[in-house]
This record gives sequence, C-alpha cells and structure tokens, in this order.
Amino acid sequence: MSEPQAIPLNTKFGNDFVMQLVVVMSNDTMDEVAKKVAHHVVGRRVRPQNRDMAVYYEGRAIPRSMTAQEAGIAPMQYLFVDYV
Repeated sequence: MSEPQAIPLNTKFGNDFVMQLVVVMSNDTMDEVAKKVAHHVVGRRVRPQNRDMAVYYEGRAIPRSMTAQEAGIAPMQYLFVDYV
C-alpha cells in the first residue's frame, strides 16, 4: 500500500457563497473530508448545526466511510458538502 497523498480540491459548503481550496488526504474518509471543508465555513458564514454532513461528488452522495481514493476523487475536482 502506498503512502497517503495530498489532494487539493475545489469545495463549497451548503449555501456559502465562497469556494474554498481545501487539501485532503487520499486516505481521508468522507466524514473527515466534510469536517475539513466545514472548518473553513461553519461558524463563520454558515451557522453550526447538530446534524451529519454529506459529501457530494459528480452529483451523488459518497458513503461516509469511503475514502477519497476509493471514491476516485482526483486533484482539483469539485466537491459539495452540506448538512443532511
């Protein structure tokens, strides 16, 4: 198994108006990816909520336990994250 690789991504969280460049690791699960994206937005421009988050890639929700590598997410791809 190879070492985890950094993957820079274009991301947007919910109804935020700002796109973010967020770096995730290839072995990050979608839960970890969602938290990394939310870190830059929630509590700043989007109010915190006590709900799970989902990651959407190519128009579909990715299972929470799937890693970025397993989902086939490549550098500079667009991910949308929002509360479920």
